Order: sequence, then structure tokens, then C-alpha cells
Amino acid sequence: MFFLLLISLVGTNTLALVLPIFSSLEHMQQVISEDAPYVVMNAVDVLKNKETDASVFLNMGSHPFKGFVQEEIAALCDGSIIEYFPLEK
Repeated sequence: MFFLLLISLVGTNTLALVLPIFSSLEHMQQVISEDAPYVVMNAVDVLKNKETDASVFLNMGSHPFKGFVQEEIAALCDGSIIEYFPLEK
């Protein structure tokens, strides 16, 4: 589930573009209390096709949440992140 947010950085006059990605509807509902339209998509597909320099956050506003640096996004998109964190059998 994703949408773009334009947020104001605390203590500054700076605006930032944010792409929040949620792992479940429950995580999204913790942040957005009203009924709002949303789209369910594969997060890697979203990241591969994002055309902005928006900051990406997983489960933003809930606990725990994670921000991604560009190197992590690239590793997710090309599959090399698995080399860093192999699945245990």
C-alpha cells in the first residue's frame, strides 16, 4: 500500500517528499484513521518504478518502522539484499 506525502520537517521550513509503504492494512490504519482509498502492490515493484527522490519508510508512524537509504532500495530492487541477509533453512 502506498501514497506520497509532502511533510514539513520539524523545526525547519523544509518540505520533504515521503513514500510510506505498509506491510499490512493494520499498520496503515494505525496512521490513517479515516477511510481512505489505497492500492495494494508488491513493494519491490513500487520501488523499481518510483520516479522521485522521495524518502521511503516501511510502516511509517507505527512501531517498529524503518527508513531505507538508496543503497538498500537498489539492493531490494536487484535482489542482492538476499546476499546480505540470507534466508535460514
